[in-house]
Amino acid sequence: MKNLFLKTLVLFTFLTNVFMTCSKPEIETATSNKSKVLKHNYIVVNSVDNSPAEVEVSYSVFINGNAENIVKTERKTTPFIIGGEEVKVVYDSLLFVHGTTRRFHQNELKMNYTPLGADYLLIKNLSSVAIEYAVIGNQKLEFLSADEIANSSDIVNKNEIDKSKVVKYPSGAAPIYKATPVLYLIKPELAPQTTIYVLKGIYSSEGGVSGNKAVAVPLKVPYFGEVIAHTPFSVADILSLYKQEYTSGNILYPEYDAYMDRGSPYNHSISQRKYYLKLYGTIDAGKTLGNTGQIWFINTFKGSYALDGFQEYED
Repeated sequence: MKNLFLKTLVLFTFLTNVFMTCSKPEIETATSNKSKVLKHNYIVVNSVDNSPAEVEVSYSVFINGNAENIVKTERKTTPFIIGGEEVKVVYDSLLFVHGTTRRFHQNELKMNYTPLGADYLLIKNLSSVAIEYAVIGNQKLEFLSADEIANSSDIVNKNEIDKSKVVKYPSGAAPIYKATPVLYLIKPELAPQTTIYVLKGIYSSEGGVSGNKAVAVPLKVPYFGEVIAHTPFSVADILSLYKQEYTSGNILYPEYDAYMDRGSPYNHSISQRKYYLKLYGTIDAGKTLGNTGQIWFINTFKGSYALDGFQEYED
């Protein structure tokens, strides 16, 4: 199954990056320092007691017509949301070769946390009260082609669904709350405004996956997954979800596959994963948070897994 292969590929890349002493795939060709315009994720900010707090934010954005990013600096009063703008990233384009037959391409971001760098972010709490923040993914929801679904042998109900609306893995904005990306709860205008289908594994009596069922998920006002929202969630509403997640877990999931199979032992919610990333945190009064890698600010899917790869495909 394609979903299983791509999940395995994500895990393989992660293990390769962590265990540098293990055997690595050979790099047949590499093109360094290419550039591309992506987008920032969103960050919501509020004071911990809901009182107005003054905050200064600085981060890099790309303006069409410019050669490089510029630094955007603003003073804001909580609650507020930042992000979503375009930003120019620098990356290496790699071709990996495994043995004699398997080849796959991957672009790898070159992280840059300095001013003008794509990952530069500074949040200064100028107030006398602590503030809290949460990162909301801004990834595009993509779909498998209708032909792929029609030719699939493992989707048991493929003739009962709209074959053009089956979510492709990996894609979609993280995290997932009750079958909807959190992004659509605060920015419903970004939702596809239709019913999509998400694949859910069917487990055999032996414990393996014997097939998939396409589950209908509405993503149009006012129905977002299992949530009914006639008006957008507030910044405080969103932060409450993240606070619950980082207190007790099992609230927010990194992607649709993890949510749909959340009962399995390897599909953890975002606070249960053992990564350096923090999608929620606090900044004490008078203190400054500078991104050194703990803030996932570029809208790549694998960034939510603390990985710098994007746009992978196999020959």
